[in-house]
Amino acid sequence: MLNNNYNLLLNKLDEFIRKYYANQLIRGGILFISAFLALFLFAVLAEYFGQFNARIRTIFFYSLALILVFLFAWLLLKPLLKLIAIGKRISHEKAAKIIGKYFQEIDDKLFNVLQLKESTSKDSSNLIEASINQKIQNLQPIPFTLAINFKENKRYLKYFIIPTLIIVGLAAFEPKIISDSTNRLVDFSSEYIPKAPYEITIENKNLNAYKNEDFVLKVELNGEEIPNSFYIIFSKERFLMKKTDATHFTYTFRNVAESLDFSFFDGEFESKHYTLNLLPKPLLRDVSIRLNYPAYLKRKNEQIENSGDLIIPEGTEVTWKFNTENTRNLVFIGKDSSENILQSGENEFTYSNRFYKSFSYGLSTANEHLNFEDTVFYSLTVIPDLHPNIEVETSTDSTNKKLLYFKGVVKDDYGFSKLVFHQKFIGEKDSIGEAKSEIIPINKSLPQTVFYHAWNTNQFQLKAGDQIEYYFEIWDNDGVNGSKSSRTKKMFYKAPTLNELTEKSKENSESVKKELKESIALTQEIKKDLEALKEKLVDKKQMGFQEKKQLEALLKKQQQIKETLKNLEEKNKENNQLQEEYNPLDEEILEKQKMLQDMFEKVMTEEMKQMMEELEKMMEKMQKDQLQEAIEKIELSNEEMLKEMDRNMELFKQLEIEKELAETKKKLDELKEKQKKLKEKSDDKKTDADGLKEEQDELNKEFEEISEKLDEIQEKNKELEQPNKLEDTKSLEDQIKKDMKESSDELSKKNKQKASENQGDSEEKMEELSEQLSEMQLQMEAEANAENLEDLRALLENLIRLSFDQEEVMTQLKSTNINDPNYVKLAQQQKKIKDDAKMIEDSLFALSKRVIQIQNIVNKEIADVNYNMKKAIDELQERRTAIANSRQQLSMTSINNLALLLDEAIQNMQAQMQLMSGKGKCKKPGSGSPSPGSMKSLQKSLNEQMKSLKESMEKGKSPGKGKEGEQGLMGSGMSKKLAQMAAKQAAIREAVKQLQEQIGNEKKGNGDGGSLQKLQEMMEETETELVNKQITNQTILRQQEILTRLLQSEKAEREREKDEKRESIEFRNELSRNQKQFIEYNKLKEKELELLKTVPPSFNIFYKNKVTEYFNQLEK
Repeated sequence: MLNNNYNLLLNKLDEFIRKYYANQLIRGGILFISAFLALFLFAVLAEYFGQFNARIRTIFFYSLALILVFLFAWLLLKPLLKLIAIGKRISHEKAAKIIGKYFQEIDDKLFNVLQLKESTSKDSSNLIEASINQKIQNLQPIPFTLAINFKENKRYLKYFIIPTLIIVGLAAFEPKIISDSTNRLVDFSSEYIPKAPYEITIENKNLNAYKNEDFVLKVELNGEEIPNSFYIIFSKERFLMKKTDATHFTYTFRNVAESLDFSFFDGEFESKHYTLNLLPKPLLRDVSIRLNYPAYLKRKNEQIENSGDLIIPEGTEVTWKFNTENTRNLVFIGKDSSENILQSGENEFTYSNRFYKSFSYGLSTANEHLNFEDTVFYSLTVIPDLHPNIEVETSTDSTNKKLLYFKGVVKDDYGFSKLVFHQKFIGEKDSIGEAKSEIIPINKSLPQTVFYHAWNTNQFQLKAGDQIEYYFEIWDNDGVNGSKSSRTKKMFYKAPTLNELTEKSKENSESVKKELKESIALTQEIKKDLEALKEKLVDKKQMGFQEKKQLEALLKKQQQIKETLKNLEEKNKENNQLQEEYNPLDEEILEKQKMLQDMFEKVMTEEMKQMMEELEKMMEKMQKDQLQEAIEKIELSNEEMLKEMDRNMELFKQLEIEKELAETKKKLDELKEKQKKLKEKSDDKKTDADGLKEEQDELNKEFEEISEKLDEIQEKNKELEQPNKLEDTKSLEDQIKKDMKESSDELSKKNKQKASENQGDSEEKMEELSEQLSEMQLQMEAEANAENLEDLRALLENLIRLSFDQEEVMTQLKSTNINDPNYVKLAQQQKKIKDDAKMIEDSLFALSKRVIQIQNIVNKEIADVNYNMKKAIDELQERRTAIANSRQQLSMTSINNLALLLDEAIQNMQAQMQLMSGKGKCKKPGSGSPSPGSMKSLQKSLNEQMKSLKESMEKGKSPGKGKEGEQGLMGSGMSKKLAQMAAKQAAIREAVKQLQEQIGNEKKGNGDGGSLQKLQEMMEETETELVNKQITNQTILRQQEILTRLLQSEKAEREREKDEKRESIEFRNELSRNQKQFIEYNKLKEKELELLKTVPPSFNIFYKNKVTEYFNQLEK
């Protein structure tokens, strides 16, 4: 019973559900139709007013279709499927709730029944079933379907009525809106273009364009209304066309890359679509060029990609390989002709040729669409192998004017084959000697290189007036046209003429004397300033700013003197070199020149330069005491320098007279020979008298110059402090002038016989004048030597006496108490000794101005004597005996050194006078080459004397005699023997020094010269011990070693070349030194060249040149 009632209840619920979905289907139908009509109306109106193109209409159409399909599925299809029980429908419970909401009396009863029934299926209960049955019976009379009212759907009819009315109205009044728009929407793929009030005509023959070219579209409009602005539409963009006149428009498509569609638009109407077709154009896609260079360039062949313009060396083979596209024919257009290029493969053409001249070439392509319409032109520049270029800088060696250095730069575009140095001797009278050529090594592969060359002109043995013509010539390596050369301008190395030498010597001499006078004046000025500064410093505790400024000014003056002396030294050296090279004088004069040059070099000693530097440092520190002491030393050195400059001035004047006298005699002898030859020509009857007269007049002028020179010599002699006794040759000169003038007069009268007689007379008198000048030279030197020798002996005796006096005072002072009355007497005696030393100093200085053999150190030693004696007197006044004794010992040492030097000078002068008496003409003092054998004999004799004296001294010191015995042994006799031994040792040392100078090696420990240097040092130690009266066992052993070394030197002397001259050795040393520097330059350049060789071979000539120029700039 319960189940039947419950099934009836479920049937009623199912009926309700069916009506529920039927109601949804009715409502969905109304809404779907309404939406369809609304969308239709919207689309029609939008199309009518929008006039969309096919693409937009297509989008519009399919969008509407999708919307309608969606609405149909949602509003109609879905409820219809539920109605026929397809798909998931609402449940009985949900339907019960809808019914309960509609019927108030039911409320939740129907829902509760369904739930109770569900619970009974799990747990059966009679009571519950009875309750369910009762409720079902209560609900049975209620019609559930009444909860669904179909009439409620009328409210949706308004959505249908409104669009329907609008559509009907439009169909009635504007049917085109509906019909036309509907047709366009339905036929959405077709273009519907509104007809414009004009016609469009394209004037182009066709719409064909070539790839990557411009295409100009030309349009003409014909009709009643022509728009002012006309547009073209393509690629979804609109562009304004150019208006050429009222009805014509143009537009340029740039670099057309593909076919494209376009249309026209005037702002209201759009035209139909057109298509611009792209045709294949014959193209050169890329080009590969092979450059095969001439073999002589030694340049790696190159491959160039995509280049048209070419710059190539002359004779290069060029091969083009063209990669084309759409090309049937390719033509190479030259200067005068064109040539079809052969096709070597698919889309590939190849052309090859060798070129020697520049020209422009063209390339033209063709295919079935385009026939040689476009031609591309390029330039092919051929660079000819240019002539090489050479630049040379010349510099002269600072120590040897005959040694020239060349630094040159050679340039070429491709390299060189050789560099040649050409030389040709040209004598004084234009006599041409044999030409010489020398190949100079260079790096031939570089386009630019620097070379160095040293050239010694001494190989030509030039005489005064000779010259050498020289130049450089560079050859390139042109393998096409043959090597080409370029050369420098011809250059000349000229030896000065005798007249030029004379003038140059005179100019240098005058300059030396002038600057020497100025230096003497400046030195005297410094002397006064030093004295004034010393007085200021005495009264001050420390040096002030003013004194510092004064001292700075003094140092500047001293520096000025230093520079002047250096300049004097260089000028005198240059003068001497010119004389030695081109106008060699007497050997004695040359020796004096060297001695004087040495004096110039030693005027300002290294000691004095060092003192100036120390003085400058002390000045900065303001140390008064040390500064005063330094000023005193500078003052003393300044006095020595002043004396040396004064002495050098006098000696320079004397030597100048001797040189000019010798040169004048030489010119006179040459003139005598010329006169003799002219006389012989006059005796020849065939010679022309007019020509002889011209020659005689020339000789007359030459003798006039000689006469003037002799007068000048007489005047210069008078300027000496002690003039030489020169004979007056004026009368003989006048006679010669008279004879020569008469010869000229007779020749003008064509009387050659009489002229010849006068020429013979003048020749004889020239001979007589030459003899007088020779006697004058001999007599001048002989008398001076005799007088100077006597003065030297007298000075030596005075020095020895002064030494004994000083020794006696020094010995007595050691044993005298400072409070002893004799102490004052000893101080007085010391002052008397100082006065005597001052007299010796003055006499010695006066003598040194005449005797060039007296060394520079003599004046320094005598200055030291006076300085130390003055200090000794000062110390005696202060009763400082020990310090006074020390000063006296220093004075004695200087006196003994002076005695040794003067003794050496006396021996040299005696040897010189003996040579004069034996040969009739003096030679240089000590000019005989010192022999190790003779020195060995002298040293052996001296060693025996010293050994004997040492034994005597040891016997004198026997026990019981003590100090008294020692004092007796050290008396005047013993001191004299020691002084003589010291003098002999000094003489031997001087001989060793001369031998060392001849060997030409003054470096210690290097060969024979180094051994001799060690000998001199050992001998000097012996001299010092003899002067200080000390002979020990060590002294005797040293003397034995000296003798052994002399034996070794004697053996070495036998192996040495006999006639090697010191001048040539010095010259070779200088040359070697400079050549070494030259080699260093070359090595430096070689390193640079090695670096340059690392330049990549791919670099072209421009960059290689730039790299080379860069390194040349670095070198500068």
